[in-house]
Parts: sequence; structure tokens; C-alpha cells
Amino acid sequence: MKHANPLRILTLVALFWLFAAPAARAAEDSYFDVAIDRLTLTEGELPRPAARDSWQSDWPPDRFETYVVLDGPGEAYWLHVSGLRGRGTWQNPHIVVRTPDQRDVTGRLFVVNEDRTGMVQVKFKITAAEAKPAAKEAFYTAMENHYQRLLDEGVPGAAWFRYSVREARQALNREGEGNNRFSRRLQSLDDTYSLFSGNQALAENLQLDKALPPGAAKPGEKLVDVDSLAGIAVAAIDWKTRIQGKTPATDPLAAAIPADQHAIFFNNFPSLIALADEADRSGTPVLQFAETRSEDAATRSRYERQLGLSLTELGRLLGPHLVNSVAITGSDPYLRSGSDLAVLFEPKEAATLKALLAAKVAAASILTPDAKNADGKIGSLSYTGVRSPDRSLCSYMAVLNGGAIVVTNSPAQLARLAAVQDGKADALSKAPEYIFFRDRYKLGDEDESALLVLSDATIRRWCSARWRIGDSRRTRAAAVLADLNARNLDALVAGKIEPGPVYGEFPVPGLGQLHLTPRGAASDAYGSLDFLTPIAEMNLDQVTDGEAQAYDRWRATYETNWRGVFDPIAVRFHVSPQKIAADLTVMPLIIGTDYRSMVDLTSGARIDPGAGDPHECLFRAGMSINTNSEMFKQGSISLSQLAPDLKIDPFSWVGHSIWYYVDHDPVLAELAATTQPDKFMETNIGRLPLAMRIEVAHGLKLTAFLVAVHAMVNISAPGMTVWENLTYKDQPYVKISPSLQAQGQTPELKGVALYYRATGSALLLTLNEDLLKRAIDRQLDRDAAKTAGKPLPPVDNPLLGENLAMQFDAQGFDFFNRLVHRYYQSLMQERSWDNLAILNEWKHRYPDQEPIQLYERFFHAKLIDPAAGQYVWNEKWQTMESTVYGC
Repeated sequence: MKHANPLRILTLVALFWLFAAPAARAAEDSYFDVAIDRLTLTEGELPRPAARDSWQSDWPPDRFETYVVLDGPGEAYWLHVSGLRGRGTWQNPHIVVRTPDQRDVTGRLFVVNEDRTGMVQVKFKITAAEAKPAAKEAFYTAMENHYQRLLDEGVPGAAWFRYSVREARQALNREGEGNNRFSRRLQSLDDTYSLFSGNQALAENLQLDKALPPGAAKPGEKLVDVDSLAGIAVAAIDWKTRIQGKTPATDPLAAAIPADQHAIFFNNFPSLIALADEADRSGTPVLQFAETRSEDAATRSRYERQLGLSLTELGRLLGPHLVNSVAITGSDPYLRSGSDLAVLFEPKEAATLKALLAAKVAAASILTPDAKNADGKIGSLSYTGVRSPDRSLCSYMAVLNGGAIVVTNSPAQLARLAAVQDGKADALSKAPEYIFFRDRYKLGDEDESALLVLSDATIRRWCSARWRIGDSRRTRAAAVLADLNARNLDALVAGKIEPGPVYGEFPVPGLGQLHLTPRGAASDAYGSLDFLTPIAEMNLDQVTDGEAQAYDRWRATYETNWRGVFDPIAVRFHVSPQKIAADLTVMPLIIGTDYRSMVDLTSGARIDPGAGDPHECLFRAGMSINTNSEMFKQGSISLSQLAPDLKIDPFSWVGHSIWYYVDHDPVLAELAATTQPDKFMETNIGRLPLAMRIEVAHGLKLTAFLVAVHAMVNISAPGMTVWENLTYKDQPYVKISPSLQAQGQTPELKGVALYYRATGSALLLTLNEDLLKRAIDRQLDRDAAKTAGKPLPPVDNPLLGENLAMQFDAQGFDFFNRLVHRYYQSLMQERSWDNLAILNEWKHRYPDQEPIQLYERFFHAKLIDPAAGQYVWNEKWQTMESTVYGC
């Protein structure tokens, strides 16, 4: 072989550089940094500078986000020389651009208009000659600020925003720096131990590089046996005296469920269907009001697909004929992220039901080609099963000794049920708190659609080291998976997944091998974002010393919230075409609860049947009063100190309850119709049909109290009030109105008066005289019926609560909705707009993809418009928008 001529090689290299290199250089990124006052506008005008000097207005700046959209490929951001957050002041604003080649740049700039009522857009052009390498730093600084701000706001898409922040810092040679100036993210490992923390939003927003120390044990760091860590030491309630002599009927399926698992019981299959239908129809909006994000994880449908059966389909076809009762149980509440779930059926026709369930699962396995049979035996329990590698189908079925049929998604659940069957674990039916709740909520009552029970042992297990650390690890693992999905999103969207392992940047104990699938990243140990491995299945015998110390700190803080004893919980649900109700029992409430003052005031007393003048009204609410409570006594002492001239115990006349109610009245129609409800109530306060009624225990003491109050007012504010004794149908009442002198000093008091009526049973106070007269009419009717020996008019809707009760009629509920409409709409609008940032990212980056579907595919939650609208593309404003709330 001849040797190559060196001169020829050099000549070829030189020719390549001369002819090929310009093309290669043209393909390199170009960067632009143009001050706004030097920007060439091709259409439209920017708002006048005078209008830009201040951003103070009634509109939050978030609603008018300045943004830039290019006509061709590339990215552009709005930057201030200060380098802060991309909005706020108009001093020295710039447009920074990156394009994949060197060319002229055209695009549109969207800014707030002069009177801050909306946005305007202008078109601009930047010539290729204005590109400069020095603009690269400005571009990535703006990019970092843009995505860091979105991270700080906690809106959906955090995994992508975090990835983009790191990409910008890497380009600036500042990778690994913690720009946490405005971050609201978690600050320590302890924060991931919060009760019920297992959810996608937390995992997606978890910044492992800033917030948490590495989870894996450091070289030489000791490991701790998780069972050696002390759990919650708060004492349990002494149930013996509470259930002594009580033998209530119990749910047949409670004998098969472990005592340390949550359980919800349905007396029949139609009750399950009714509750599921109600959840589908109205449950989501209610939850959205409480949730911080407008997402739908499709939890119910996901578990139905995983189990291979649709409960509603089964129930409507054959359920009532084949099933007596149903129970749903599991070891933890983390249904959204991944939990071991079991559905137990009490069959009428066991063989027929088993065959039907097996056929449904078999049909599902046909649609899942990679599913494999998974039959086996645990203890005395034999089971059949089918499972796909990704657990999209994961269904096991067994028949328990008592004849109940169970379908579950987890072998760990089978093991727990087998332990109960074999006498190695206690059954919920034997738990004293369950017996207490079943005595309180009688089995078979017409008012019961379902009963949820959280036993003492269940809550203690949720608070144990194994469960808290397990949930923390899963949350961190989910953050790693979300990070990998963001990092590999281009390949995932294009369907070009490279076979082989992938690696996360932040270690989590036991993470195992990570790999990419067409639906995103998955861990051999933790599963995927679609279904994380249940805590009950995790290998968690040892934990790191850092995890153990963090748990000990969390437990110590959590235990300080309790006063003496721990609290199991039960909720009875009722769903019917006429009524939706829930009755909650917590024994006792946590000491740190927001309801503590209410509990102290109401405990030890109860609302008497028929109290509170029951009648047709928009709204009424009652609360029991324990006159021996510390809060009540303190109130009496405070009033005595403020008004020493009373010379008596001011509240010694108070009875067992206090009530508020709002009557039907024409003035409410005027209030509902006005666009300024606050102003209307201020000017019409004397017409509002609102009353307070206090039950009276000692009529003579009430008389003494009212006489003392009258005398005290005359002494402390002489000549400011006029007291008139009036009658209606020979029934006395009192009118207290401002004097002419008082009206002259405060014109707003003109036409306003306080009316009260005192009897041996109640004190009624109101600003509406007609309301008081209607109350007198009702009392006269009751007195006449009692004198004639006739039965009293029935109470159509008796209140359920013993200590606190609230009731709306249909008209009252509608009226309440109208009053809160403005606040609710503002909240829902904000939730709707929170989704736009990530949807716009996907729309601009992957224009041929549907952004809603893309987010659902790889981050496993559907972004929804809380007003039931749709997200669509607005071509004019180059943004996604809600069909209800706009953009």
C-alpha cells in the first residue's frame, strides 16, 4: 500500500475548510440581543413609555405576561438588563433570540396595552447582521429566568421547566448552581414525610438537586433496620367503656379485611354505582376547589383497566343479581400514584360471579399481548392472575374461606388477606373502633350508601417509619422519572427510543435499573409515573441513617399535635336523587386542628331535636354550646370586664345551642341580581333577612341580662339609641334604633334598627322586622296545635349533626353559589391559566402533536379546564387558551 502524500492531504483539508466549513458554520446557532428601543418594527406600535413607568394596577402582572413568538425555528425571550424574572419593570428591556442558523429573524412581540386592560402585538424584524456571539450569555440568562419563574409558581410542567433551567445553566457554565432566590420548593428530606404526601404534583415539583440530600447511603454510612425505629407513641382511645354491651350488626366482608387497612363498605351494588356516578358527575369540580392544580389523573378508570373489569359496567348488567355487598380496601391512600387495591364481593351466586369476573379479566388480557399468567398460592389462599410487565394489566383473583371473592392488583394484598384468613392477622370486624362506628352508623340504615373506616392501626401504619420513608423514596423516585422523561422528551415524542439503560442524576435508595419505554421512564424497583410500585411491595428492611433521623424529626413534630389519644375516623355517605350527604366522626380531633376552638365550645353538649325554629328557609346552621367549656367561661369573664355595670354573669341564661338562619325574602333576588353585592348589602343592611336565635335555659336570668344591657347602653351612650316596646298579635318585641343625634353623626344608620324578641325558650335578634313577625306566627301556630292536642308540624329535613349542623335548600344553595361566584370563577380562571405555560411549550416545540395528549402520555395526568371547557389554539395571540376563560 502506498503512503498518502502529505501535501495532498493538506490541500484537501484546506479545500474542505474553504468550501465546506462556511456551510457548517451557517448551521451553528446564532444569538441576538436587541434593546426594545432599537427594535425594527414592521407593523404596529409599542405603548407609550409614559404608560410603562408603573406596573401598579388592580390586575396581577401574571395576567399580562410579555412574550415573544418567532415566525420560524428558534427561541426568543423577553429580558431586562437586571436579569430578573422577565417582567416587572420596563427599564432597559431587551429581546434575546437563538436561531439554528444565521438568517434574518421576524416575529411578534406581545405586551400589555397602555391602560392595562389587555395586550397588543407588534411585528418586528432583526437582520442576520445583528447576530453576535456575546448575545449567547444574555439569551441563556433570559431562558434561565423564564423557566425558573415558572418553577417558582408551581404550575404543571415543573419537570420540563427544571430541565430547561439546567440546560440554560449548563450553557452558561454554571451547571449545579442553586438559583433558589424565589423558590417555594421543599427544603429538606423531612418535608417529604408529610402525611398523604404521595402525589404526582409533589414529585414533579421536587427539585432533588436543591431540596434533598442524596438518598443513597454514603460510603461507610451505617444502615438502620426500619423496624427498630419507634412509631407513633400516642395512646389509643380506651374503647371498652364506649362499646360495652354493644353488639351492632357488622359488614360481612369486614371479617376478611385486615384491621390495619382502610375500608369502604357498600351495602349493595347499586350504592356503589350511585356513589361512582356522583363522583363522575360532580366529584371532580368539588375536588378542584380544594386542589391546587387543575389535573385529572383518571385514577378510577386506571385501576379498572389494571384490574381488568369495570365496576359500573358489571354493576349495571349483573351486579345486583350476583352480589350482596362490596368492600374496597388497601394498605395506603396513595391511589393517584400507585397503591395495592382490593375489591371484595359478597356473592349471591358465587360460581356465576367468579366465572363472570374471570371472563372479564380474560377479555382484558387478550387486549394486552404481553400479559402473562400469574397463578399461585399464599398461605392457605390459592389465586389465579394475569400481569403485564408494565402492570397496565395486573389482576389477581381468589375465593376466601367465607365465600367472598377478591380481585386485587397486588400479591402483597393477597398475603394480607391470607394472613387474616389463617388467623395470623386481626380482622377489622374485631377492631373496637369499628364496632363503635357500626353502632353509631347502623348497618342497613336507609341513609347509608357507603361507610369509610380508618382504624387506629391504619393511621399508625401510615405514620410508621416503613410507610413514611417508603412514600418519601417513591416521591423522590417519581421526581427522577419525571426528570428523565423531560430530558428524553424529543426521542419519546419522535418514537426513537434507544434500547438499553438510562441513568438519573440523583440517587434514590433501591432505584434499580432505569430504562425508557414508549410511555416514558421506568424503574425496575419503583415502576413508572403511570403506576408506582405500592409501598407494601417495596423492599424496605433497612434505611439510611439520614432517612432515619429525618423520620425521627417528623415523628416528634407530628406527635405534638395530639392531646392524649389517637384518632380513628369514619365517614358515612348518602347519595340519592334528592340528597347528597356525608356524616364525619373523628375521635378525637388532632389538637392542632383549626376546629379546636369549636370542639372545645361544643363538646359535652348537643343540639336538641326540634331546636332552632325549624322551618322552610334558604339556610340555617346550629351549634351546640357547652356552658361549662373553657371558651364559654372566658367569654363571660371578658364581657364582665368590659361591662362591669352588668353586675351579673352575662351568659348564665344561655341554653344548649345557638342558631343562624336566612329566610326567603324578595330582597335576596335584588341582591343576587346586582353587580355590586358588597355595596348593596351596605346600603340595604336593614332589609337583610338574617336572624340569630339563642336557646334560653333560664328565662328570668335573660330578663335580668336585657335590663342590665339597656341600662348600661343608656349610661355609656346617652341619647344615642331609642328603645321601643312593640307588639304583634299581642306578642311583645323590642325595637332598638339610632336616635336622630346618632343618625346625624352616622348617616348610614338611618333606617337601620335591631329587633329582638325574648321568651322563656329563645332570644331572637334580627334587623328585619318582617322576619321577626314570621317567627312569631310560627310560634303561635305551634302553641295553638299544642293547646288543641294536635301533632306539631313535621320537620321535613331534620338536621343530622349533634354538635354542628348546616343546611341549605335548593334555592339557598343556588343563592350561595351566586354570592361566591366571583371568587370561585377567579380561582378557577387562575387554575385554568396555570396549565397554559406547559401547553404552549408543547405546541411550539412539537406543533404536529396535541399538547394535552402529549402531557398525558409522558407525565400521566390530563390537564383539564376546571370550567369543563376545552384548550384550543388561538392563532392571533399565538397561545393555547380555554374556551371558557380565554388566555
